[in-house]
Amino acid sequence: SSHFGPRPALGPGPKRARAMEPDGWDLFGDDGPAAGEAPVLGSTPAGGGREGAGGVPAAEHPYFSNAHEADFETLASAAEEFVPTACDLLAADGPEGRALAGALHKAFTLLAPGSDAAACAEAARKAAARAWRQLQSRPPTEALIHAHAFSHAILASRLSDPAEAMRHADMALLLSPDLPIRALRELAAECDERCRRAGAPPPPALGDALAWEVPARLPAGAAKVPKLSRRTPRAACGSVAHFLEAHLRPARPVVLEGHLETAGWAARERWADLRFWAGRHGHRSVPVELGARAADAAGEALASSPEAEGSLLLADFVARFLLPSNAALSPGAGPPPEGEPADEWSASPVAYMGQHLLLAQIPELRADVAVPCFCSLGSLRTVNVWLGTAGTVTSLHYDNDDNLLAQVAGFKYVRLYAASEASRLYATLAPRAARGHGESFSPVRVERPDLAAHPDFPAAPFEEAILGPGDMLFIPRHVWHYVRALTTSLSVNFWF
Repeated sequence: SSHFGPRPALGPGPKRARAMEPDGWDLFGDDGPAAGEAPVLGSTPAGGGREGAGGVPAAEHPYFSNAHEADFETLASAAEEFVPTACDLLAADGPEGRALAGALHKAFTLLAPGSDAAACAEAARKAAARAWRQLQSRPPTEALIHAHAFSHAILASRLSDPAEAMRHADMALLLSPDLPIRALRELAAECDERCRRAGAPPPPALGDALAWEVPARLPAGAAKVPKLSRRTPRAACGSVAHFLEAHLRPARPVVLEGHLETAGWAARERWADLRFWAGRHGHRSVPVELGARAADAAGEALASSPEAEGSLLLADFVARFLLPSNAALSPGAGPPPEGEPADEWSASPVAYMGQHLLLAQIPELRADVAVPCFCSLGSLRTVNVWLGTAGTVTSLHYDNDDNLLAQVAGFKYVRLYAASEASRLYATLAPRAARGHGESFSPVRVERPDLAAHPDFPAAPFEEAILGPGDMLFIPRHVWHYVRALTTSLSVNFWF
């Protein structure tokens, strides 16, 4: 049998440890149904009640307060604080660093009133290109991050075209949207307002209005839907006290139902309509990774160009990737081919905005979500948004924080393995002993393992779930997880 021990006690209450049977229900140490038995859907946890099952509106949560930001009246005053130091550090870092420092310093000096705006923009453009090239070839330093952010910000402040200025203001934030410099965020807000006043082009007209909607039901043509045999337990969303005792303290995964509705997430309806992204926020740039089989050569060239820096306008992301993903899953679409591996097949090009701090980049979106009340049992560290096509895959890995994964729209398949299974997952180190980033990933292809290279993998017990709109999965820290999108999908996760 495998043993998944409890974490250190959090506040009052005894620790709990027990021997686990190697089946899908007992794997994580909770008293779920017997193997093969269906979970009780929508049941209220014993003693849980509904009190405290909501959350704090994200716009009001201290995590988003920006109280830690460096406050400057203007971009010029912020640049005066950060740019000279960055230039000094870069100039001492070899020829490439000196060239970047020279271009950035020139752009900075030309920010002064009455200076040549065109020359300032040209110097800033050169600095931005040099900073991006260096970021692709070396670990980022604080000086390099500041150089990248301020070169794009200075360029945005000197451009007359609202759309181009917005793109560079976003670039100043994309590498680190939570960079604690208020002037950069205010510049992006000003550019956003300029774009809105200029009027955004309307989304393309489609004959079928449903093509804009992320599927609310699993369509027949969804990407290789697995038949679940070892289901992760489901429960109605109960109180914080019950969550602590039943799930957080024993580190027991669970799919919580009804939380997004209880907490009043407007995102459940608003974000599921792709017209919201293509229309209201279509002029904003977001980082996008393209799948190896991306068939849209124009989209691939756009995302890989030095000017784009691996990003796409949300309007382009929707038109080139998300709408085709929806169309491929329409009622008239055929079933997926039998011979294609589940983790490789997709009826449309694959693209993913993964693990992005979108709520930091576009503060307006915070009004549509709430921070789950359960995060109050720890310290909220990160809030990410994940938006992508069917067929996106997150390889088997674990995180060092507890995780609440809220499925806003679409469907995802998730498989979970206990930390004690690290050897069967061929991890470099046991998860609890890992200190670096690389040790948290497994090389195994979960849905099509190479049994010659990883012969012990099939013996590792696991649980699995399909997350649909409104579900929220609790993944305890150090629990290994693999995720594949079955449809166009949108999720928000909270590390705490």
